[in-house]
Amino acid sequence: MSLRSSVMGILINGNDFDTAFKYEHLVEKSPVLGVIEEWSFPTYTRDARPEPGFNLSRSLLLRNTAAEVIGEISAYSDAYVYYLLAVYIPVALARDPTFGLALPRLKAAISNRLDRDGDPRLRIQCERMLRKLEGASSD
Repeated sequence: MSLRSSVMGILINGNDFDTAFKYEHLVEKSPVLGVIEEWSFPTYTRDARPEPGFNLSRSLLLRNTAAEVIGEISAYSDAYVYYLLAVYIPVALARDPTFGLALPRLKAAISNRLDRDGDPRLRIQCERMLRKLEGASSD
């Protein structure tokens, strides 16, 4: 938890893509970090109550989480939004494929962010996520 907390501070305040990339790879390799990622937003936004063992309901609908993440996409640093697109949103979609019934708003937020003159690494990640979301909605 403390690792995630310090990484989020660096991403938000420092816009450090190297930290975003390192954290992305750490989450890929560490099941524990994956569980923490899956648990953090829903408990922060009160979509879920914190439970011992980081348990979440199988039928969790991420309404508040979706609203928070969509707002963050437009307001936060490029490196943090990269983290959202590369790390958190895929975890969230695996938990709730409807993303709190907000997939159209998520796509719009990512498209709006893509329209900005941002870091090329973020632009690539925005394009990847939009393709993934388009593929998911056509299934």
